[in-house]
Amino acid sequence: MKKLINLLVFVLVAGLNGWAQEAAPVIRVACVGNSITYGSGIANRDRDSYPSVLGQMLGRGYEVRNFGFSARTLLMKGDYPYMKEQLFRDALHYNPDIVIIKLGTNDSKWFNWKFKAGFPRDMQAMVDAFKALPSRPKIYLCYPPKVYRLQFCINDSVIEHGVIPAIDRIAKKNGLPVIDLHTALSGMPEHFPDYVHPDPAGAHKIAETVYRAITGCESSHRMQAFPGFKSEWNGCDRYDFRYKGRDAIVVVPKQAAKGNPWIWRPAFFDAFPSVDKALLGKGFHVVYYDVTHCYGNPRAVARVRSFIPI
Repeated sequence: MKKLINLLVFVLVAGLNGWAQEAAPVIRVACVGNSITYGSGIANRDRDSYPSVLGQMLGRGYEVRNFGFSARTLLMKGDYPYMKEQLFRDALHYNPDIVIIKLGTNDSKWFNWKFKAGFPRDMQAMVDAFKALPSRPKIYLCYPPKVYRLQFCINDSVIEHGVIPAIDRIAKKNGLPVIDLHTALSGMPEHFPDYVHPDPAGAHKIAETVYRAITGCESSHRMQAFPGFKSEWNGCDRYDFRYKGRDAIVVVPKQAAKGNPWIWRPAFFDAFPSVDKALLGKGFHVVYYDVTHCYGNPRAVARVRSFIPI
């Protein structure tokens, strides 16, 4: 009986330890910004926008959310103020542990920058809003990336000589770290197809720079075939991510078969996987998309079809 009780205690403790590990809270990261944060011009922004790549770099201990909104300004008198948008309230409601603020590119437009006197006040208001959150987040202020030509009325000279000094003043006043994306993204015009928005390689550079600021480490990350967290399954690359609110997994064969075939699982990934393993060896992608309890209804079919282009 004593041995049985000891065994039950061991199992209970082990189970509680496992539960505690699974339930460990992740560090929430809010990426606040404009179209560059959003990933405008990037075909697969779920995979290649800078917040998505940053999440891949930081790994499972972090949750990175993209709160980028195209064309938005920090200036409250700008044409499209970020702080008037629901997305700003969503970012606050997220109660992040880390906030990356990357605004100012659209403020450099002449019809916005004429209100430049309000820039420090408005940036302070945004900083104060995040400071007041229960999570007491660490806040990083970013210089806007380099703009390679006067485009969409966006002016790199104004960014360099007006926006950046204003960011410096607020950073110094509040004791906040600054991430110099302007220098980091200089000298790479080939990765800015429209002279303002980075391509996937440029977004990767932004993510690398932010990652270094957060962790103090360099990243060895390489651009991925799919979004999410990369691991291994049966000797092949596996990617775990969320797509439209549901779990998804893609396992990539070492050599894709002609026609790039996929085998789908709507539930129970890795349960009785002998067929999956055999087809993976034949060059099939093994794909899981959680439509459990949808029972093959039209909505489930539509979800799967929307997932295919990923």
